[in-house]
Amino acid sequence: MKSTAGWLWTSILFTITTALDTGITYPNNTPPKGVDVWCGKAYRATDSILVEAGWQHPPPPSKEPLLELTCRPRLKPYVKGLSPRPGVLFDAKVHTPFLQFPFVNATPPQRIWVSAWIGSISLGGGYMDLGGQLEIQFAGLEELSTRMEAYTVDCEAAVGPAEAPFASATAELFWLPPNPYGGSTVQLDTKTDELVSASFRGHKIFPIGYYTGWGNYLAGNWSDLGHIKKAGFTMVHPIPGGGPASVAWGEESGSLERFREFMDKAHEVGLWVMYDMRHTFASAEELEVQVKMFRGHPALLLWYTADEPDGHNNPTDSTLLAYNTISALDGYHPISFTPNCQNYFFTQYASGADIVIPDVYPVGLNPTFSNVYNTPCNRTYGCCGCDNCAATLQDLGTRILEMKEYARCSGTHKTFWGVAQAFGNSEFWTRMPTKAEMVEMSRDAVVRAGAKGLLYWSAPTTREIWEGTADVAKWMNGYAAEPVIRMEEVGGKETIKSEL
Repeated sequence: MKSTAGWLWTSILFTITTALDTGITYPNNTPPKGVDVWCGKAYRATDSILVEAGWQHPPPPSKEPLLELTCRPRLKPYVKGLSPRPGVLFDAKVHTPFLQFPFVNATPPQRIWVSAWIGSISLGGGYMDLGGQLEIQFAGLEELSTRMEAYTVDCEAAVGPAEAPFASATAELFWLPPNPYGGSTVQLDTKTDELVSASFRGHKIFPIGYYTGWGNYLAGNWSDLGHIKKAGFTMVHPIPGGGPASVAWGEESGSLERFREFMDKAHEVGLWVMYDMRHTFASAEELEVQVKMFRGHPALLLWYTADEPDGHNNPTDSTLLAYNTISALDGYHPISFTPNCQNYFFTQYASGADIVIPDVYPVGLNPTFSNVYNTPCNRTYGCCGCDNCAATLQDLGTRILEMKEYARCSGTHKTFWGVAQAFGNSEFWTRMPTKAEMVEMSRDAVVRAGAKGLLYWSAPTTREIWEGTADVAKWMNGYAAEPVIRMEEVGGKETIKSEL
């Protein structure tokens, strides 16, 4: 790889679209002995195997219109005392290409009746139009005990309230006690995919910031946090060193205590912290040490587990195991990871995250021939630094849209952010992005693809790149107008120019 809002009414979203079987298997993805792989693909000139495993194909077509039914809680999690009224969101669509539920008499009605239950407790129901969305609010949670484990919501669709259901779906609903650890509580609004800070009376957050060097940047000068905040960024994502948690933030004794002091300073200047466990996410013991250390800190925004596990070929269930461990220790912050590959066991790795943050680095590289390994790059072979990219400024936005479709076809809902390239002149990349290119990559990911957060790899970076991303940060957080983009010919090549 490398607006403040009032309290949200809780609800459940019902989505009626096409879907596949939601049962996920986790195949062994160990490569052949002696073969190095990235995204499951051999990439050295001495290796010639072709890889098809892990590719998610679209479901087979159907000649008849079919119904996809999904539902989900409006908020994750609901917290007693913070969520005055819970609910469920439904979406309804009809598709012919995908398999799911056949309509009664094979004819789609203009509207259907949807309902939701937790055990014997009815969460309500209502009519909804196909192709629309329905939010049902209810008061049933007060009848249930708060707990750290999820409740199962059973959702059904029928022609009418007195008719037998012909489609069903399930969802997880978290109903937690007030945060016993203190610090921040961050909820995910699954209707808008925004983060909501319950600690600041429902303030919505657009997370934007850099993966940030530790030993070469933040560890030696915490005053830089003030510059980061002043530039318009809302969060910081320090990159840990290798090894166990005890040395993640320096070899000296008290590494984790030192990082807590850093988080204190971040909170003082008004920055959120994205806590990175990339080197330790496969160890339940290491996760427990770090989660218990920082789950009660007011600066904590979310957890970050695996960095490009699909590229590194980590076990396909590794992110899910980490997710389950963290969730059992702290249900009050979302969990995220970054995939690097276009389509390699996406459903498996994404099952271990609330937020998926693909990183795509298309500037200054040849997407079809590797200048590092002197091999071609295609769907089943080679590594060129940007898996199956077109080397355009729209690659990041396109990857987000592709992965949204993967999630939809697997019957799941994920929130998507993006990671844009803020580096170059190394490995596969022959140059740095320009300021205008940084603006356009970011803008496309947000406007066209709907990214709800942005990260950049990595700081420190050049002044030009920093200024471009700061323009984006100010725009996204309402401090400045959207940058104006126009195309110009410069040096015989089409580039992007940005103006405020």
